[in-house]
Amino acid sequence: PQSSGPGMPAAPEVVAWLRDARIHVRREWVLQPGFRLQDLETQVSVELDSGGRVIGDPDVTRRSGNPWYDESVVRAIQKASPLPAPPEAMRKPPGGRQSDDGVLAGMEDLG
Repeated sequence: PQSSGPGMPAAPEVVAWLRDARIHVRREWVLQPGFRLQDLETQVSVELDSGGRVIGDPDVTRRSGNPWYDESVVRAIQKASPLPAPPEAMRKPPGGRQSDDGVLAGMEDLG
């Protein structure tokens, strides 16, 4: 289950947005065939405006151990911008990061 913080279950609209955002990014993700055979996971924190546009560069918060894989995740997020507009429950004040626990974490399930 997704959470909005330590020990806190995420609101249904947040869970739905996470699913939609992952699907949206997956459409733009060019994953090398060899990566599909590896157990890789990258977590990325992104700052989004209220319309879902990525602001600045996504920040890799947990690396997979494969820099090419990590870079492919970052490129997919940048290419997918704008993502679906985040729900009000996820919006941070200006300058706040959109993700505390990896909004687009678990990119491994996209491949």
